[in-house]
Amino acid sequence: MKPRVGAYLSKGTAARLTTAAKHRGMTKSALVETAINHLLDADEANNAVSLTTRFTNLSNQIGQLDRDLEIVSEIVGLHARFHLAVTPQVDTAAVREDGSAGTFPSQPRDASGGIAYRPSKAYR
Repeated sequence: MKPRVGAYLSKGTAARLTTAAKHRGMTKSALVETAINHLLDADEANNAVSLTTRFTNLSNQIGQLDRDLEIVSEIVGLHARFHLAVTPQVDTAAVREDGSAGTFPSQPRDASGGIAYRPSKAYR
């Protein structure tokens, strides 16, 4: 046995339902069930279309991100090439055996003679 569902309709809608059921040779319950199924199936179809649209939009956004990433990679590569082109080469004769070439005398040294790490005040 099917579950019973009650609904309140206006007089005009009830009259139209009765007329439509007689015209189609159906009971009012069968006509209402068909109409509800049609409505719910349409909602599911709209949800499928909506989901497809969302996936398409996501695919387009990922494509744009891929393009933007290629542009950023090219810019970083150009910057690196420019930096290497304008930076003078290190004089290998000036490099000491302990690798301390290029350090400033004012930098603090640890016991082994290497540069001591001194955190800034923000980290203390």
